Amino acid sequence: MAQSANHLRVAVGSWPPWCEVAFGADGSVEATGIAVDIFKIVVQKMNYTYTYVTAGNDEWGRLLQNGTWTGLIGMNVYGKSDMALGPFVVSWERNQAIDYSSILYFDHNGIFLPRPRQEKDLANFTRPLSAETWLALAVVLGLSAILGIVMNHLLSPPTRYCSGGLQSLLPKYESGFNPVWIIAQLLNEPYPIIPPTHTGRVFMVTWLIAAFIIDAAYLGVLTSILAVPKVTIPVDSLEDLVSYRKIPWALQEGTSLHQLLQQATEGLYKEVYDKKSYMVYGCYEARNRVKTERMAVLCDMLTMRKAINDDFSSTGQCNFHIARKPIFALSIAYAFPKRSKLTEEFNKWFIPLSESGLVIRGVLDSTSNATSCMRTLGKSGPASPILAFMDLAGVFALWSGGLFLSTIFLAAELAFYHMKLSNYILQMILPE
Repeated sequence: MAQSANHLRVAVGSWPPWCEVAFGADGSVEATGIAVDIFKIVVQKMNYTYTYVTAGNDEWGRLLQNGTWTGLIGMNVYGKSDMALGPFVVSWERNQAIDYSSILYFDHNGIFLPRPRQEKDLANFTRPLSAETWLALAVVLGLSAILGIVMNHLLSPPTRYCSGGLQSLLPKYESGFNPVWIIAQLLNEPYPIIPPTHTGRVFMVTWLIAAFIIDAAYLGVLTSILAVPKVTIPVDSLEDLVSYRKIPWALQEGTSLHQLLQQATEGLYKEVYDKKSYMVYGCYEARNRVKTERMAVLCDMLTMRKAINDDFSSTGQCNFHIARKPIFALSIAYAFPKRSKLTEEFNKWFIPLSESGLVIRGVLDSTSNATSCMRTLGKSGPASPILAFMDLAGVFALWSGGLFLSTIFLAAELAFYHMKLSNYILQMILPE
């Protein structure tokens, strides 16, 4: 049946949130979405009527090796439609066969993934300090124990060999060092017994100050580690996707990205195409497979945000993740047959609408709930120690100084002890 000169055959395909196609009981085609809303305003201003038509092969359009075009682009090329609503990613190959409207939106392709799961780490309590810090702490403990043993040996009264007046000259205490001091101070527990010697007191005060600083730093960092869970993100770029080998991936059939990867003869793009596991019609339609089958899909950012938005709205959960590094930038527009007079007429009304912010408003409205799931996923990759040795070098310097000072006091007390012992011996030998 002949169409009116002011009636358009508009080729459409599903690409939420730009365009969503539905079929009526009578076989009629209906469409909704951001690009559809803009299109309706423009054709109303142009005083055109329209009918939606579909390609039937679920492809946007790519150039085959025999020189023919598929999908919605092919409908424009072969006169089966007056324009294609799409919208379509602008590419050099397509621009040779069709004309584009002014740019509708700028976006980029990326990787749509299942959300990484939070990991349980039984060694979390060791994370606040680096390995060299733990080693230095063990060395300090060892030196302290050695100094304590020496202190006990040299200062403890030799009751087996001394009696009478000699014992009265020796220190009156049971021990110069007790390991409970260190344990109590590391655990922030009180220890009511004060060491009886100057050496023990210097030793204990050093440990008291240093242990307080270490405890405060350790507990603060451990709290932050537990508050921000460890989440390993194995895939954050196209290179990661290929090298990880544990997540299968899919490409969207008949898209510009499909054609780009298919035409690659070497390098990363060829490897991505050759090692793909699936072909899907659309990223949005494959969202449940991404979640349940733990697979990835290469698609545009807005579709990924739309899928996250709708999933969060229905489940209240964040089940998806978008790789941080994009594949490449893209611009999208409506498509018209080559040298169509309709292109210029359409742009006359379309450009003021796009500049008014109407497109951006539609994008934000359709993805508003995605914001809750776009936050950083805890710590990316294995958690690295936070407090290195140099961060606590002052504390270890304090320990070293305290142990050195304790050694000096020990030497002084031993000298005093030997002086009193010598005087006693002289008194015993020499007559009055």
